[in-house]
Amino acid sequence: MIHVHVIEDDPGLLDDIVFGLRHEGLEVSGAPDGSDLTQRLERDPIDVLVLDLTLPDEDGLIIASRLRKTRPNLGVVMLTGRSSLADRVIGLESGGDMYLCKPVDRRELVAAIRAVSRRVVMLPPQKAAWILEREGMKLLGREGVEITLTRQEFLLLQVFSKAYGGEASRKKLIEGLEKNFLDYDQRRLETLVSRLRRKIAETTGAKDIIRSMRTEGYLFTEPVQER
Repeated sequence: MIHVHVIEDDPGLLDDIVFGLRHEGLEVSGAPDGSDLTQRLERDPIDVLVLDLTLPDEDGLIIASRLRKTRPNLGVVMLTGRSSLADRVIGLESGGDMYLCKPVDRRELVAAIRAVSRRVVMLPPQKAAWILEREGMKLLGREGVEITLTRQEFLLLQVFSKAYGGEASRKKLIEGLEKNFLDYDQRRLETLVSRLRRKIAETTGAKDIIRSMRTEGYLFTEPVQER
């Protein structure tokens, strides 16, 4: 079964889309914005995202562009009122697999979702660029690069290695450090992330390998796998 998540800020239209797709036999969830998208993708097996572009919190083009880099195996169907040729081109270049304009017939939307889901299935799994080695607590990169980690840095990278797409909330990171989220001074997390980012950059030249995600948490921008 295809798992679909719909982001649409019009509550009536969101309900109609979710109801219609479920009627077609798809597994569907919905949200009015992308505020909890990271947590949802970590939790739920989503195959295709149906994405409105004009959203109250973050423009859909920005969301799609980020997802194309961090989650290439997630299908994206853009469903929007922006209908000009320029809008279509920008949408597809920003990471949309398909671009549909409102109003859309349910049959066309379902056909687009099924077509995009076939692309997702055919994609090879993403190969890890970094290896997190338990023995000796080391981070191994390309061309034999080896970075020795402190225990806190290792625990932090463990969270990133388990996070879907490398995105981890502050809460998950703090709990991964074996601390209580409510009692922990988040400035300590910022210092730890900054130090680890600098260590990787000085050793490998890879800048901004860890990026901030507004107030949500952090993104490790390349695949990392623990062994």
